[in-house]
Amino acid sequence: MLEVWTGETFYYYWVRWLRAEIEAGRRRPAEVSAAGGDLARLGVLGHVGEILASRDTRGPGLGPEFARRLDDLVGFLGERPYYYADRIGRADLTVVAFLRSLASGMIPGGPALLRARPTLCALMERVAADTGR
Repeated sequence: MLEVWTGETFYYYWVRWLRAEIEAGRRRPAEVSAAGGDLARLGVLGHVGEILASRDTRGPGLGPEFARRLDDLVGFLGERPYYYADRIGRADLTVVAFLRSLASGMIPGGPALLRARPTLCALMERVAADTGR
């Protein structure tokens, strides 16, 4: 369920941010797709045009509401090393793929949002150590 929640939640905010960037003339969909890193590898960026045309994702992009969703991830993790067990799982990989898009700096303010949540940074480090990536 966390995989689904993460995908739906963060994809929504990512597309809302992308729409704002495109409408402001700061980015083009192809430019963002090419720089998408883990999101592109997961196929998340494959239907950006379709999503932009079909969903109501207008809004200010990332902001306090998005930061609260990151806080939700911190709360879901609690004191455990991984979301559902003492070893890495698919939910962890899904969450970290979205977090890496923030860490990349592609989204302005993303690195600062992560630094403010050391629990998520530590999760990213554990996943990188476990996967070699």
